[in-house]
Amino acid sequence: MKEKELNWISKHFEELEGYSGKWVAIVEDQIVATGDSVKEVMEIVKQKGIKELPLVTLIPSKDEETYVL
Repeated sequence: MKEKELNWISKHFEELEGYSGKWVAIVEDQIVATGDSVKEVMEIVKQKGIKELPLVTLIPSKDEETYVL
């Protein structure tokens, strides 16, 4: 599990509102890529030469509710 990344998200969720409706890739405590699809985000990660598998999540739109399962 990507515990460090999940903790970072929970502490910085308000900052992520700027990425509303976008897919975001996070490695440790840094956003490394954003895009409109997981495929686009992973292509950016690959282009940047990032070897670690990022945590990739969709940031909900402001009008969407957030659920944790």
